This record gives sequence, structure tokens and C-alpha cells, in this order.
Amino acid sequence: MKNDLQITGITVLGKLSTQRGLEISQNLISDRDQFTAEGNILEPETVKVGKIGTLFTGDQLSEAQKGLKEASSEQIKTGTEVLEISWNYKGEQFTSLCFYNESGIIWDNVFAGLVMMDTRGNSETSPIDSQAKVASKWYKQWWTANWLWGSKRGEIGYQITIYYSGSTVSNVDVSDWGNISLGKAKSESKVTKRTGAYGQCRYALGLCTPTGSLSFNSSNFSVSFSGLGSNIVSNGTKSLYP
Repeated sequence: MKNDLQITGITVLGKLSTQRGLEISQNLISDRDQFTAEGNILEPETVKVGKIGTLFTGDQLSEAQKGLKEASSEQIKTGTEVLEISWNYKGEQFTSLCFYNESGIIWDNVFAGLVMMDTRGNSETSPIDSQAKVASKWYKQWWTANWLWGSKRGEIGYQITIYYSGSTVSNVDVSDWGNISLGKAKSESKVTKRTGAYGQCRYALGLCTPTGSLSFNSSNFSVSFSGLGSNIVSNGTKSLYP
């Protein structure tokens, strides 16, 4: 981000030792005057940083606050350690609360909303094997979200496998997956052609950061995104031939 967003200081606040302290912290995270960040840092033009009540309005504000509170309450427990991180975003100073334990960071409004994502995705096809009498072939496609420091945060994807003899498909399998830390993910898939000259499946995949929302429409078999936040949504059909 060309140094637009920088950490300028860290203050150790201590440990959340009581249920009351936990509730105050969880409410503070979603307060409209708290700062948050949203966007894919591989596409800097998508990044937004500011107060929750400024970035979001109306229904989007309610959805964002609900998402932040629900996601953070799942992660933050009594005994969690707390830091206050000071930030500089294009000359504007603000702070965020960062919660962590012995495993590492478990919540921060900035870390939760910013991701690294290649929206083009990845794909892989099974190696050629002509030895089996009834052969199989698979195709896999997936999209990955990473933390700001590069390690994997979440993934959506599907894999279709066909079983065939000669040029005739005898059966088709499809699987899907979706997961993300500090966010939401959905994945659905189904076989639409099981035998014949080829196999085919439909897939509906999505992941997003906490302030966004995902929904699955069964009538047109698709995942859609609403709200404001970093997201990848992919809906489509894949055919695989022997």
C-alpha cells in the first residue's frame, strides 16, 4: 500500500480477567466511533479505513456492527491478552484494540478487515494415467485469502471427478469447501450431468470479511455478497471430458 498504512506504536493493556471486561471489549469493537479497515491490499483502490459509523450507513452499518460483534465474540474469551495499536493512515492517527493469546493474534478490527487475495484463483488437473481399465480424471479450482503477513487465512473451492471407460463417462463426483478465519464462507456444489460424453457440475462459492454478508440462492444456485468488505464470490458450471 505504498506505506499508506503504518503501525506507529504498541501499548500493552493487560489481560481480560472478568466477564464484564469481556463484554465491554466486545461492545467497543463494534462501536460506531471505533476505527476499522476493509479491502484487498493486492488491490489498494479497494481499501477503506475509517470510523465504523463513517464507512457504513443505514442497513450496512447495522450489518457491519452485527458481523463484527458476532465474529469477535466467537474469538475473544476471558484470559485473552490485549494490546492497543497506534496507526497512521495517510496522515490520520487512530488506534485499534488487538486481542491475542499464546497462539497469536485472534482479533483486531484492522487485521480482520484487510486481506491479501488473488481474485483470479488457481486450478489443477489430475496427471494423465492410462493404465487403469476404468480411468478417472479430476479438475480442481480454488481461491485463497491470506493474512497481511502472508500466511493462509481462508479458502473456497470445488473439485469435479469423472470416471470413464474409453470415451464414455460412467459416473461423476463433486466436492466443495469454504472456510475463513475472522469472516464468513459458503460453498455449494452439485452434479448436473453424471453419464454420457462428459461430466458436469455447478458450484457456488464465496468468502468475505466480518462486515460483509453472504447468501445462497437455491433457485439459481448462486452465492451473492452484500455490504462492505473484502470478498471473493464465484458461481459457475464446469464440464470435464475423458
